[in-house]
Amino acid sequence: MSGSGETFGRTLITLAQIVFSLLFPFLAISVCGLAYVLTFVLHIPQFALLAFLAHLAIEHAQTHRGAALAMWTLAFGSVYLAGIAYREHETRASAVVGSWVGALIWCGGTFALVRAWAFDGSNIQQLVFAFLLFGSWAGVCEAVIDAAKLNQQNRPKPGPGIVEAQKAHGDARVASEAEAHSLLNPKK
Repeated sequence: MSGSGETFGRTLITLAQIVFSLLFPFLAISVCGLAYVLTFVLHIPQFALLAFLAHLAIEHAQTHRGAALAMWTLAFGSVYLAGIAYREHETRASAVVGSWVGALIWCGGTFALVRAWAFDGSNIQQLVFAFLLFGSWAGVCEAVIDAAKLNQQNRPKPGPGIVEAQKAHGDARVASEAEAHSLLNPKK
């Protein structure tokens, strides 16, 4: 019995880590915008629940100035938290490939189900597609963060070797910037 209780506890901890992650506010806001575009621009009604939430928020912000200010604050705060999540994110090359494969599987499964499950407007269908779209979007955002972080990690740091290589190729402006940077931050 303790094994199932421990498994349930770990599941709750995993769910709490998703909800309280630094990327969650950005995902929650941007997935509603994505659903709005998918529903009203591309005419895919399966994502109408999240699009309706975005529509309600926009309507409420148009009539109440305080709500508009709160939503702008939430939007800018979520972008700031996403930036912190990016800075703290650690990645490996194999993790980047795995995150893109996972995102493609989520997206492919979601849009295959859109084609297979005709829109009937039921509550369960709306919830299923809201969950699938959120999972797909979270996978895409994680894959983008992984790829950007790996690109940043693989960028050479300016130093004397880089400066000389750039000077040898005739890039004086970049070489002088790199040389200035290396002089400002000398290695001890």
